[in-house]
Amino acid sequence: MKWLLPALVLFISNINSSFAADEEAPAPAENTSASSAAASPPAIPRTEPDPEASLLKELITKHDPITQVLQLTTSKEAEKLIGYYLPAAAPSPLGGIILFPDEQTHMDWPHKYRILREGLADYGWHTLSVYLPRRAEPPIPKRTLPALQAIKPVAETAPSEIASAAESTMPQPESPATNQTAEGTVPKDEEPTIDKPETEPYREQVFRLGNSATEYLQQQEVERFIIIGVGTGAAWAAQYVEKFQESLDLRLIMIDARTPSGEEVPDLLALLPEIESTILDFHHNTKGASSLLQPHEAPKYRLRTARQNGLKNFYQIRLPAHSTNEALLLKQVRGQIKRHFIQGEAAAQPTPENNTPNSSTKEKAPG
Repeated sequence: MKWLLPALVLFISNINSSFAADEEAPAPAENTSASSAAASPPAIPRTEPDPEASLLKELITKHDPITQVLQLTTSKEAEKLIGYYLPAAAPSPLGGIILFPDEQTHMDWPHKYRILREGLADYGWHTLSVYLPRRAEPPIPKRTLPALQAIKPVAETAPSEIASAAESTMPQPESPATNQTAEGTVPKDEEPTIDKPETEPYREQVFRLGNSATEYLQQQEVERFIIIGVGTGAAWAAQYVEKFQESLDLRLIMIDARTPSGEEVPDLLALLPEIESTILDFHHNTKGASSLLQPHEAPKYRLRTARQNGLKNFYQIRLPAHSTNEALLLKQVRGQIKRHFIQGEAAAQPTPENNTPNSSTKEKAPG
């Protein structure tokens, strides 16, 4: 029995040491987590892709060797105009042509734009196809409580909850001079107002870009300008011509014109009667295709507006529907320019009076 007491003491000491080891075990885990947090790399901020910047970079770096890429400054600080310029292939240029592209394309779009800017330059016109920046997207409206209630299934809501929600949404009478807020009663005159950031109208940006383009062509000794707008670019081109027709010698060509979507956009039907210079309206629409457009975008409404207002400067030319013949488009545009802008304006200019005697009258001999 003498050996039983020392064995019991040894067994109890082993149990105490095991409990002590278990209590000290979490300490190394804390050190490990701290060291791993210190060794982890910093979080990389997320960057959103910018499609417009990528497109501009591609347009600046990839172009044919005869095209000059312009980066012209405007009247606004840090704003530049990006454009493709082709000088006229003639010793005496006929004038300058500025192209406004559609909002879904760009200044060197393979369809319509490239053939016009290159082809018209071959026939004696300086061409400058400008890049219209993308318009700001409208802000996403804030989701309100009724919209959230519409998403939630009605079956999950108890009848008592529906009754309490209906009572809470009923209008409560309030004092005519005060409103209740979470912090207390605030007079109406002192209610906090949310300052909305003032955004510049998009048309002002188009005006500056157009003026920079005309100023550059004026440096090339250009006095006669033709503004060509395609798609939604036709609406902005019409607004630009109407705005600056008194200070610049402008003419307007529209190709498949349509009104941009959104607020504060040009109204073509209202602008046409205000333009005094010659207007050429090209369109590929047949009767069936016109029915797919908005009522105010159909070519027949522009023609009707011109007839109602007695516009003798408006000419509408219908092209074959769904035509992919780019050479035909260039031929039609060049022919109508020659007919109405060159020959027509030359014939309209008054000629000096001829003071020489009429050679058809002959004097008779006396007797």
